[in-house]
Amino acid sequence: MITRVEPSGVILKDICEIQTEKCVAEYSSAAITAVWYSPGRKQVNVCRSCFDEMVRRGEWEVKGARLSPRPENMSLMTLYSELENIFRQQILDSYPSDWNEDFITRKIFFEYRKLFRNIQIDGLSSLPIKINSAAYKFTGNPERQFGDIGFIVKIIYPGSHPFEGVTSLEAKIRHKTTRKFAEIKGKQLNIISSNVKYPMLLMYDYQPIEKFHDYSFFPSTTKRNHAVVVPVDIVESIIREIDPYYPEKDKNHKISIDGKSIYKFTVPLAYQILFRYFRGLDLDFNQNLIRSMKGYENEEFPLSYNLREAPLPQYLLLVNVNYGDSETNMEFDINTGIFREITSSEEQEFDF
Repeated sequence: MITRVEPSGVILKDICEIQTEKCVAEYSSAAITAVWYSPGRKQVNVCRSCFDEMVRRGEWEVKGARLSPRPENMSLMTLYSELENIFRQQILDSYPSDWNEDFITRKIFFEYRKLFRNIQIDGLSSLPIKINSAAYKFTGNPERQFGDIGFIVKIIYPGSHPFEGVTSLEAKIRHKTTRKFAEIKGKQLNIISSNVKYPMLLMYDYQPIEKFHDYSFFPSTTKRNHAVVVPVDIVESIIREIDPYYPEKDKNHKISIDGKSIYKFTVPLAYQILFRYFRGLDLDFNQNLIRSMKGYENEEFPLSYNLREAPLPQYLLLVNVNYGDSETNMEFDINTGIFREITSSEEQEFDF
């Protein structure tokens, strides 16, 4: 049954009453609007994501408007541009007053979660691909032995056993007044690369990055990036030229590196996610490592007796990539006793 609704135009902060699977105001207050049902003009509060989803499903029809439901499928280049827009907007919105990699990462993950909650894309392979994701924050005190961000991807092809890989990213921001990344810790990168294969340094820049490793297929709208990644091995090679003895230094010893000396080796974060991680590339398939990243104890990578003191990444992104008609699994295996799903961009949601 189709229900006609009329948006009031009033925006307030509250809990969404509709709460579809794409809801962004299910557990904590967020921006919502009041709409009226017809007939009877019954009022209901709804977030934008649920409003769009109800229209897309065909369950709501907007009074006085001719709206087509948003298609479930999304082209690869559209998705690439959407992803780049998330990175660009959140990074630029954070500069200069909230210029902090933790704050930026949390905001990016919140927006990423909404985009990749459950979508289907065409153009990445000969098969349609269904992707669903969830983002989590570690509620304990991270030691950063695995970097700021853990990225776990499960890839499922029809008729075959799923395989799961992991990698890590260490996020750094450009200095506010210079071209340098002044907070890079060589010893820390060395520790991360000894624990995980193919780790990346994730670089946030408030000015456009135009000198990354170019690929001709990039849309012209995405050739001005603000978030790029580079293999930690390359960064360590650059550090070695500056300080050959950096592995022997304290883990908090900082090395300042000019961004332009690294950017030529980087690729956009959106490219790395869509064209590398979602294809199973640049991932570590050590299942004991994956289990540890999810917050479970094992012998090869023992965690602390007090799991809130375990050496885990601060953020964890779990992704299911389903090729063809393989069954979509919306559930994620993670220790929810120490990881909490990100449902808001606000830091307070993680306080106890």
